[in-house]
Amino acid sequence: AAGETFAQFYVQIEVSGGGGSEPFAVIHVTYDLSTFDEGIYTGCPIVTAHITTNGAGDVKYHWTRSDNASTPVETLHFNSAGTKDVQKEWRLGSGAPPDTYWLGIYIDEPNHQDFGHINVNKCSSP
Repeated sequence: AAGETFAQFYVQIEVSGGGGSEPFAVIHVTYDLSTFDEGIYTGCPIVTAHITTNGAGDVKYHWTRSDNASTPVETLHFNSAGTKDVQKEWRLGSGAPPDTYWLGIYIDEPNHQDFGHINVNKCSSP
């Protein structure tokens, strides 16, 4: 192209370890589904998210839903590597339109990562 100079060059990038320890992160989230009954509604979904980290630190997360709603950000403190559980109930009435519904976790800090979701059913009512 006119007025532009093109050149070929090579770059050598050297990566060195930072003392052998990984930065704090959520490394895994799994889900379990159970149900609760309330009033005339039965079988309403409760999702338990099992959040696993590789060390000590604070995890900021929020729940996401298939209807594009989300919860405020919450903080979960880990004293060491391990797994902690958080739960979310969804009073999804039988009058909701037919669709595939789901709940999931988004890690705001430290990962800034969506960890998928689990499909849920609507509550039943007479």
